[in-house]
Amino acid sequence: MNQIQGSLPWDLGITLPNLSVFEVGINSFTGSIPVSMSNATKLRRLGLAGNKFTGKVPPLNKLHDLQLLNFHGNGLGTGEADDLSFLYSLTNATNLYALALSNNNFGGLLPESIGNLSTNLGELILSNNEIAGIIPNGMGNLINLKLLDLSNNNFTGNILADIGKVQNLQKLDLSSNMFYGDIPLSFGNLTELRLIQNNLSGTIPSEVVSLLSLLYPYIFCNDLTDSLLMEIEILKNLEERDVSEYMLASEIPSTLGTGEADDLSFLYSLTNATNLYALALSNNNFGGLLPESIGNLSTNLGNILADIVKFQKLQKLDLSATDGFSPSNKVCVGSFGSVYKGVLGEGKNVVAVKVLNLQRLGASKNFLTECETLRHMKHQNLLKVLTAWSSVDYHGNDLKALVYEFMANGSLEDWLHANENEDEAHIYSRNLNLV
Repeated sequence: MNQIQGSLPWDLGITLPNLSVFEVGINSFTGSIPVSMSNATKLRRLGLAGNKFTGKVPPLNKLHDLQLLNFHGNGLGTGEADDLSFLYSLTNATNLYALALSNNNFGGLLPESIGNLSTNLGELILSNNEIAGIIPNGMGNLINLKLLDLSNNNFTGNILADIGKVQNLQKLDLSSNMFYGDIPLSFGNLTELRLIQNNLSGTIPSEVVSLLSLLYPYIFCNDLTDSLLMEIEILKNLEERDVSEYMLASEIPSTLGTGEADDLSFLYSLTNATNLYALALSNNNFGGLLPESIGNLSTNLGNILADIVKFQKLQKLDLSATDGFSPSNKVCVGSFGSVYKGVLGEGKNVVAVKVLNLQRLGASKNFLTECETLRHMKHQNLLKVLTAWSSVDYHGNDLKALVYEFMANGSLEDWLHANENEDEAHIYSRNLNLV
C-alpha cells in the first residue's frame, strides 16, 4: 500500500511498450485509464484496484497476452448503456483467467460478447455495480469458470440454467438483484451458492437441498415455498446455515412443528455437522425448550444468537414452575438478577431458574456472555445448564432466564459467610470442609 497520487500519463502504453506487469493497486490515482494502454501489447497483468480512476474504460483489443485484469474498487463507468462495451475488445485475450470489475459505477447491460471471452477464464467478478438486464445466454460458454459473482446489481429475469451446467463452477453469488422464477436444478453442482434478496419463487430443488458439499446455502429473503429443513439431516459437511426470513408455505414436518415442545428436536441431527460454526434460526415460529443436544454441536460453533428462536410457546416450561416467581421460592439475588427454585413436570425435576433483571445496564450482554461461556465450559463441579429461556412474561415484558440443576446445599455465599444463628462448632466444621 502506497499513497501515490496524480493521473497516469496519457502516453503510458507508447513509452513503455514492453511492460508485462503493471500493478498500481491501493493508491490514490485519479483520472481516466489512458487510451494508449492497449499499446503495451506484452502486458500480462493489469491491476488498478483500489484507486480513484473514473470514466469509461478504453478498448484493450491489443492486449492479446493479458491474463489478469483487476479494476476493482474505483469509480469507473458512468452508469450508461455502453459502459461495458470494452469487454468486446478482451475477446482477443485468449489467456485471460481473471477479470474483476467489482465496486465501480458500471451500468447498462452485460453484453453478449461476455460469452466470447477466453475459455480459460476462471474468475469473473462484477459485483457492486449498476449492471441491469438479463444474464446473456453466452455465459454458459465459459466452461472453466470457477467463480462468478454478479451480486449487488440490477439484474433481472430468470436465472440462466446454463450457468449451473458449467462443469467447473464452484461458487456463484447472485445476491441482491431482481432475479425471479425458480432455482435451476443445475445448481446442484455448486459448492457455494448465494441468492440473498431476490424475487425467487417455487420450490427448492432437491438437488440443491441434498447436496452434501453445499457449504454456504444463502438463499433467504426470497419467496421460496418449500421446507428446506426437511432434509437438513443429510448435510453432514454443513459449515454455515442461514434460513432466516423464509416464506415457508408448504407443510412443515411434525418433527419441527409450529411452536410445539419438540420444534427444535432436529438440532440433534446437526451434531454430525462437525464443521458447523454459525447457526441462525431467528424470525421463525419455533417453540419448546432448547434441547440438551445443543451442547453437542460442533466445537467450531462460534455464534449461537441468544434470539436463535422465538420461544413463542415456552409456556411448556410454564411460569407456574416457580409459582409465578413467588418471593417464597427466591433462592438468592445476584448482580444481574434473581434465582428461583422451581419444579418441572410432575415434581420430578427441581431446577434453579436465574431470571435476569433487564432493567439493569449490561444484563442482556451478561446473558449472551454467560450462554457463550457455559457453552465452552464443562466440569464436574460446574452447574449443568438445562436450557435457556427467551420469552415474555405475563405482562408482555421481555424475559430472559437460564435454567440450571438445583443444588440443595445452599449458595456459596451461605457457605462463606456464617449465619448469625449458627453455633461456632458448625461454622468451624464447615470452614474446615471448604479448605
